[in-house]
Amino acid sequence: MLERHYSEGERRALNIVWAAAGNYDLEPPFLAVRRDQADYYMNLVIGLSQKWLDRDALNGFFLSYQGAAKAADFDSLVWLCLENWLYQKELPKRPALCTLRTDYARQYLDNDARLSRQEMMMNDPLVLDLQKYRWTFVMNQALPRLSPHEKKVWALVDYQDPEASTEEVVRHLKEILLEGFHFSDFRMDVEHGFQAAGPMKDLLEKMLHRETHHVDSLLQRQDLSGAGDGEGGSKSAGGLMDKHVSEKTKADQDYIESCFGPCILTDKERKTLENDLCKGRHQYCSLWVTRAGQKKSTASATLDSSEDGWKKDDERAGRHLTESDLVDRQTLEQAKKNQDFYQKNYMQIEASVKKLSAELETVLASFFEPLPISSRAGRLDTEKTYRMPVLRDPEVFTRPGDEVENSLTIDLLLDASASRSPYQETIAAQAYVIAESLNRIHVRTRILDFHSLRGFTVVQILKDYDSPDRTGIFRYAAAGWNRDGLALSLTGRLIEERIRKEGKGQHILLVMTDANPSDSTQVPAQGKDVFKHNYGNEEGVSDTEEAVKKLRQEGLTLGAIYTGPNLYVKNVKRIYRSDFVRIQKVDQLAGGVSRLIQELLVKQGNSGKSLK
Repeated sequence: MLERHYSEGERRALNIVWAAAGNYDLEPPFLAVRRDQADYYMNLVIGLSQKWLDRDALNGFFLSYQGAAKAADFDSLVWLCLENWLYQKELPKRPALCTLRTDYARQYLDNDARLSRQEMMMNDPLVLDLQKYRWTFVMNQALPRLSPHEKKVWALVDYQDPEASTEEVVRHLKEILLEGFHFSDFRMDVEHGFQAAGPMKDLLEKMLHRETHHVDSLLQRQDLSGAGDGEGGSKSAGGLMDKHVSEKTKADQDYIESCFGPCILTDKERKTLENDLCKGRHQYCSLWVTRAGQKKSTASATLDSSEDGWKKDDERAGRHLTESDLVDRQTLEQAKKNQDFYQKNYMQIEASVKKLSAELETVLASFFEPLPISSRAGRLDTEKTYRMPVLRDPEVFTRPGDEVENSLTIDLLLDASASRSPYQETIAAQAYVIAESLNRIHVRTRILDFHSLRGFTVVQILKDYDSPDRTGIFRYAAAGWNRDGLALSLTGRLIEERIRKEGKGQHILLVMTDANPSDSTQVPAQGKDVFKHNYGNEEGVSDTEEAVKKLRQEGLTLGAIYTGPNLYVKNVKRIYRSDFVRIQKVDQLAGGVSRLIQELLVKQGNSGKSLK
């Protein structure tokens, strides 16, 4: 019999659920795991839901809205209500729940400040506010203010009828979604246990597929429909616009556009790239290329220095913040932090720029010929010889000048996933040092970053090749996931297009990374493997390694600037071989980056390759 493969954290979570449910045969609808660490209390709650509620009815309810665009937010709100109901139901029999619940609340509030930026990018403000209200209430602390709408939803979420039947609980949960999100489109065919098989099952999988895994969602939805047991979707025989069947809903695309701005590619260009790159491991993915600063922002130009000051101003004005508003405000806030870090460390950063530009100039001088200038002596320029007798011009010779012709172009790609959040200011400063140093020695440079959100791999241009403005680099903000293999392949295509338009030349791609690829959009079943699995660990590293190898085979020279912990050094060695340098401080950039570029130029010269 085929069995699902669980990670170590998932196995631990499963054991907790089984113990709480008193049933070691069930497949729970959710597991509470973050960074492969099982959460004891929330897995206990999940197990209690299987103990006290009819499993088929509850799972049918979860299935009934999984096609909704905001299904992940529905999950969070539903479990916030179920946690309270199950706590009241079980507490008389299990007094230790009180201590476990308090410990969980304390941990949530302790992590709230660190995770709020990421959660705002991924979750609905209503859910975040009610979660904070619940755990503040449990800790008996001063309660945050709720809007009138949030108060109505809270009254429903604070469900305390331990004698309610499963039917009554499910009815109440539907009422919460109706009040909170005005949602009532529950799929009755799925809710009543309709099961599809064969081609119909593939079709339903494509229709109902959605993100099941969020960077800041503790609860991970398991596959209830059985869609993961198939061998993937069927292939379309249609035209160009039909070959890549997007797994994302229109709402997901609208969300990405509201966060990052419009895609700079035409629909045809984007679909062509998706047809070529979003297959195999990336079958469920989509692409988005945008330019920082082109979004029409609703964010205020001035930030309140007090915590959540801008949010309180909007609440006083009676305006409920949308996710786009939150993204605008958080991006603006992070840009200000990046600029403040630059101003505070200006002397050190400027010293690094001077040192790196000097070292790079020395490195490049040995690879590129000086531009010739006219002279009275040197090598005879045969095309000018007529000038000596006719025009009495003695400068018909040439000699090497002081200026060097740098036929080199560099792209710097920054990992902007949520794991980079604690280092955003440092990464922005490091990218600025590299960009400014290259600019001073007249090397064309483009700075990009990449995220993965809701199945979209987003590459954002912070500074373009010929733009003199390098302040766009300070728009760097970390959020979401990092599907490195797909991001590298997409960046390689963008570089290839640049070379096609402007002509061949020496081109280097540098990737600033922590070498820990991880994405919430799963890898579809392939070949003999009948199960979907997560993009991360071995799967993510293997995919990124293959992407780097393919780009090198196509003639692109690339290396990595490693900024991660000791834990992932083995990953960066495997992916980039010896073509990487480890940087932990800004003052290490000059020596490290100049050495890396020199080594890459040597390899490029020895290989004699150019991008196809």
